[in-house]
Amino acid sequence: MNKKQIIGLIGSSFLILAGFSTIMRVPILGGAEGYLYPWPGSAPIIIILGVTSLILTLKKKYKALWFTGIISLLILFFLYYYATTTLSKIRTRLEFEYLEEISSPEGLIDGLITQPVEFYFGSILLLIGGILIIIVATIKRQTDESKKEQINP
Repeated sequence: MNKKQIIGLIGSSFLILAGFSTIMRVPILGGAEGYLYPWPGSAPIIIILGVTSLILTLKKKYKALWFTGIISLLILFFLYYYATTTLSKIRTRLEFEYLEEISSPEGLIDGLITQPVEFYFGSILLLIGGILIIIVATIKRQTDESKKEQINP
């Protein structure tokens, strides 16, 4: 087993574990949320991407790993974007509807809407797993180009 396969197996394992982990907490929308919020099908998609990456790594189909790595990172960025824009919309709506309550620094709503989005362990697993998968795809491409240069200087 070569280094590319080891890195690919580690990245695939991280993606599979990320599907079962909590990724972020959005303060006003509730407690710690996994992939079931805001997109109900994203946990199985992450697990499928991890298993697909595992199979592709074992079969040494490294170019196809670009797809699984990029999609996993896009899901993480989509969830972050969705959480922050939803939080921003809620803040704007609450400021408009309850202007008197939030004008004072001790306002109840002011305390709720100033809390940031918190990332948990699942987001780290997803990020590192996606990056490792992309690194494996990149290493294969660079190896192919260096072999061509050695043959045709």
